[in-house]
Amino acid sequence: MRSKSKGGKGRAKKALGKVRPKSLDGGPADLRPTVAIYDLTDCEGCELAFVPIVEKVVRGAKIVEWRLGQERKIPLKDGEKIAVSFVEGSPMTLEDRELMKDLRERSAVIVSFGSCACVGGVPSLADRELREKFMALVYSPEYKPKSDIPAEPLDRTIKVDYYLHGCPVLPETVEWFLEQVLIGKKPDKFGGYPVCLACKEKENNCLLLEGKPCLGPVSAGNCGAPCPTFGKICYGCTGKVKGANIPQMRQELIKILGSEKAADEHMRIFLKDWKQ
Repeated sequence: MRSKSKGGKGRAKKALGKVRPKSLDGGPADLRPTVAIYDLTDCEGCELAFVPIVEKVVRGAKIVEWRLGQERKIPLKDGEKIAVSFVEGSPMTLEDRELMKDLRERSAVIVSFGSCACVGGVPSLADRELREKFMALVYSPEYKPKSDIPAEPLDRTIKVDYYLHGCPVLPETVEWFLEQVLIGKKPDKFGGYPVCLACKEKENNCLLLEGKPCLGPVSAGNCGAPCPTFGKICYGCTGKVKGANIPQMRQELIKILGSEKAADEHMRIFLKDWKQ
């Protein structure tokens, strides 16, 4: 069983109901490549990136499996594989793992969709002992969570073909990715320039020069730098930029935050392999 909020699910279905075209639940265009969208333990924020672009998506692809957007699955032909499967969230139960292994067998391409699927995200920050402590404090000592295993990146369970980092992933990122992969191209746009470039374009003041922690220099800038633009700290949710100098970034954070522990805590949220 997956950890879900009824309120979140209801809000998502309400939003999707406003934009869902008839072709989302099947239609005559059977030659369209197939797409599936799965969610595990997450906030469903990345999944909602499909809402503003769903009309465009179904013109070129047939969504066959989407729990939040469909009343029923669309059956595939015998032996037919799903062209692209997006998976948001972290596997946190043995059932999740089996579900993902089955999806891997049925999919030509698997996409880790969002930071939770790519690196474990926020759910992976607490170890089992700390998680149990918080569960007892927030709910009750008798509360039994449904999770069997720690939150992990999706690639700990199955082979992943592409990673779309972000917390959340942006609609324009999804649209561009699908345009590329469904015509047989290899999406390689992301990670080529840092958040700093996007900040320069928007004439933002540099947070590091103001003595504030920021991972913009080592993070991919395809997000458009929304956090620094509104005076918020960049935690690097878009993943590492190509050629990122992680050791030097860590030294800068130590100077600003005053300790190695504080710098490490800042970096470990979205940069799981920063120590490598």
